[in-house]
Amino acid sequence: MTRFFIFFMVMFVCAQFLPAEELRRYPDIYQSDTDGDFPISNEDFSHGYILSFDADDIVTNCNFEGTTIEMARFSCDKNCNLKDTWVLNGTIDLAQEQWVQTRNFKMKRFKEIVFHKNIFRNLDFSDFKFEHSGFYDVQFVNCNFENAVFQCCTMPVMSVENWKQTWNYRNGALHTLRIKQDFNNIDLSRCAISGFVWNNNTTTAGIRTPSPSIGKGVDLTDTVFFLCDLRKSKDLTPEQVRQTWNFKNGRMDLVQWPVHIVKSLDLPRYLSPNKWKFQDEYFEIWNLEQMKDLDERFRANILFMGLSSGKVYQTDLSKMLFFHCAFVFLMKETDISDAVFLDCDLTAPPDLTLEQVKSTWNYKAGRMSLCKWPKHIEKALEEEEKAKAQEEKK
Repeated sequence: MTRFFIFFMVMFVCAQFLPAEELRRYPDIYQSDTDGDFPISNEDFSHGYILSFDADDIVTNCNFEGTTIEMARFSCDKNCNLKDTWVLNGTIDLAQEQWVQTRNFKMKRFKEIVFHKNIFRNLDFSDFKFEHSGFYDVQFVNCNFENAVFQCCTMPVMSVENWKQTWNYRNGALHTLRIKQDFNNIDLSRCAISGFVWNNNTTTAGIRTPSPSIGKGVDLTDTVFFLCDLRKSKDLTPEQVRQTWNFKNGRMDLVQWPVHIVKSLDLPRYLSPNKWKFQDEYFEIWNLEQMKDLDERFRANILFMGLSSGKVYQTDLSKMLFFHCAFVFLMKETDISDAVFLDCDLTAPPDLTLEQVKSTWNYKAGRMSLCKWPKHIEKALEEEEKAKAQEEKK
């Protein structure tokens, strides 16, 4: 066992520095081309595991069949074989014919992969899951995105028809996406929209980029915006803004609005994301005094926390926005009316009532799937739905 381990480690270390022509001799160990200083051509990398593959020049006529590639950064010509290749993460420039050969495409899952200058035509992306991925200068022509899920992604510019096909649109879950396109004549009511994409544990703000431009004919009834830069939305009207959750609940400070909207509605100063504090782990609150201080500490009502106590708090959390929070305290005396819960865990409080839940934005907007609820609440909601169905039959 010890000899095998030593041999494996020696092979692992050596593989980091082997030239491409030598890598094919060790198909079952970690392989890598880390410097990318020389062309790679006519090599057989099939059925191996490549820890990192970084090539400056276009890789030509190589065989990657059945290989797993991690930390990838290279381009392939059309003579490369990508059949059943599993790309764990990275940036790879492939033709459409090669992408559809990969195991990622067959398994309908792309994670931590950057697509760059691709044109996809007549492809079925239904039920695909894209996680922590980016799309830059990517076009989709006559493609199907039925029930496709995007999580923590920099989104491509898509047609209205494609947007409406996605799971995100149907569930109003646009809050972990970086969206860079203009929206006109589309129903975005009851959606949660953020101007940031989030890191792997979804608790830290990512790099700031322009948010979507909201134009004419967009329904924003009870839409939730936070950390958004909407200054380019020159056609956005005061009437549209008045319909948002932000306006109705006095949370206009969570968005950077166009100048004409600021003047028309006499809005408060926008809370710069640079001043917001985000926790990589849950921030624990142990007493009511800490709870009262949260507004000042976090500069806004987005809280990352875990409340731990056996006490019953008479706490006003109404009209707040919670993102990626966990609540583990008794809540029957807590006011959560018109509060927004996104990617939160509320399964712990045993005393949370159905009446409290019905007072939230999630229930009123029909976005209960954006939060985890206690089992007794889920059961009560199921019974309520069954009762409604029986009434409709009468």
